[in-house]
Amino acid sequence: MTTAASAQALWSPSKEDIELANLSTFAKGLESTHNISFKSDFRALHQWSIQNPDAFWTECLTAFGLVYDGDINPARITTDQAPFARWFPQLNLNYAENMLRWPGHWTALIEAGEEGEGRHWSFSELRCRVSQHQRALRELGVSAGDCVAGVLPNIGEAVAIMLAAASIGASWASVSPDFGIAAALDRLGQVQPSVLYSVAEYRFNGKTYNVANNISKIAADLPSLKRFVKIGGGWPEDSAGITLEDALPADNTQQPDFVRLPFHHPLFVLFTSGTTGAPKCIVHGHGGTLIQLTKEHQLHCDISAQQRVIFPSTLGWMMWNWSITALASGATVILYDGSVIAPDELSIFRLSEQLRVNTLGLPSAFIERCGQKQIDVKAQVPLKDLKLIFAGGSVLSPEGFEYVYEHISPKVHLTTGSGGTDIVSCFMLGNKWQSVYAGEMQGPALGMDVQIFNEDGKQVIGERGELVCCAPAPSMPVRFANDPGNKRFTKSYFDGFPDVWTHGDFAEETINGGFVIHGRSDSVLNPGGVRIGTAEIYRQVQKIESIENCVVAGQQYDNDVRVVLFVVLAEGQNLSDELCAEIRQLLRENASPRHVPKFIIAVNDIPKTRSGKNAETAVSALINGREPSQVHALANPESLDNFRNRPELAK
Repeated sequence: MTTAASAQALWSPSKEDIELANLSTFAKGLESTHNISFKSDFRALHQWSIQNPDAFWTECLTAFGLVYDGDINPARITTDQAPFARWFPQLNLNYAENMLRWPGHWTALIEAGEEGEGRHWSFSELRCRVSQHQRALRELGVSAGDCVAGVLPNIGEAVAIMLAAASIGASWASVSPDFGIAAALDRLGQVQPSVLYSVAEYRFNGKTYNVANNISKIAADLPSLKRFVKIGGGWPEDSAGITLEDALPADNTQQPDFVRLPFHHPLFVLFTSGTTGAPKCIVHGHGGTLIQLTKEHQLHCDISAQQRVIFPSTLGWMMWNWSITALASGATVILYDGSVIAPDELSIFRLSEQLRVNTLGLPSAFIERCGQKQIDVKAQVPLKDLKLIFAGGSVLSPEGFEYVYEHISPKVHLTTGSGGTDIVSCFMLGNKWQSVYAGEMQGPALGMDVQIFNEDGKQVIGERGELVCCAPAPSMPVRFANDPGNKRFTKSYFDGFPDVWTHGDFAEETINGGFVIHGRSDSVLNPGGVRIGTAEIYRQVQKIESIENCVVAGQQYDNDVRVVLFVVLAEGQNLSDELCAEIRQLLRENASPRHVPKFIIAVNDIPKTRSGKNAETAVSALINGREPSQVHALANPESLDNFRNRPELAK
């Protein structure tokens, strides 16, 4: 099987790219201060960053111009509880203050959606709106340690509310309006918000959905609420709560003030998908989130002040928190609300051209879709300001990489990352010093001691194993909510290898220094005792135009595992013997005989998490005779009927 490591580079930085990169400026500062030379060698820089973590993160804090007070030393103290370090214990800062510290006339936010460009918010306007929300929260007695929650679309008001909560030390938790009642309460009920903000309506793929009744029930079942604030229209006249206009003070000219808090003070509560149990409520701190994401934006994605960044997301996905934090670098964040395929796949590219976007984030599944349809973006949309495409949400296939360079832009820096909700950031992603190879994340993130372990806990290169992080990092969670004694937190990440974060990805480090994700560890297939990553099967099946989507799972049978592939066919297509033979031949020739499924079964839909990922664990449970837990956490739970009691699998 040909690996990504043997492929020719799809993109390599020019001498000018390297010279002008933020990464080079940062490295020059290190070279001057620490009497060292990296010579634009990313591996050398990464190695220094993990061998000198205190110096590295201290340099980040100062190089990014972050605002704080207190003593910068010590950079960390070790602890006996996961994640085994407390960073900058003598330092105080505020996430919101660092996000809003830019000249008032600069553009902070641009709202956009399926209908195109919307409202522009200057930093001055955003600060004033944050001040209004801040005063409203304080009048209710909300302060540091409380929680403020939102069921909101990706709009400027959501950013202002979040920053107002952060400005006074309240944590922020959010879900998107398409969440059902049970799924929303599974999350928000655990964090006991003092205030809930919500809309009654949202738009997606050209349609308007009214969820006012659902929201009213959610609010009624949150006994901790001091106030329920209704935003926008669509609310029944007799619905409980107060309108946004009545909740805010009239004066919209005041500036906010900021409570500087301990580095680890809670900022965000993020939630796992909850498809295998109650969602974990992951608490991330002001300092860790700020320093880690600013590092990723500036050093890995080369984002600078007044550049324009867009990553379509909902408030139920950590990429919202990731992209919003680009404000800390002085960037303009474009808030896209809606479907990226409405009215067609070119819409997001046309919008990016119109708004002169420099950094474009796209779901990997969307890129694969465009590739399957062979949409020639560059022939229709020039994207002359675009510098970087960030593919996120799932593994991007080598063919997806090639599609970007052939049909979107041959000059763009394509980066992919792996990490997620657990660390509100990435373990691996791109950089401007290395080449891009098909199917590979360019390298480990600076300051993150990322390795691949075999089953004996030994580092391996060129072999598949567990993705681990061998040392603490600032964006590892402060804790889980409702987790006495840190037991669930420790079990989630540190049970695999002593004092080593085990992330749950089945991965490989290549000879290029990059990484390939082969699937989640908990969904790795094991036919005949050979470990197979599900991403390896998806890569091949996605090449077939008549297949829109697929999911693979292992069925326990006769003391072994049978590989079962479910496919969703394109309109007008049938699962013929010829198509099944094509799938099997493709997998046998391009993967291995072990990858060939025992059964190929057509279904009309596949269960997905609310962030759009296939729910492999739910499918696996059903074909092995178990009911999945937390069904309401799925975006489309009705699809589970496709997998129950399949007669083919009884053989």
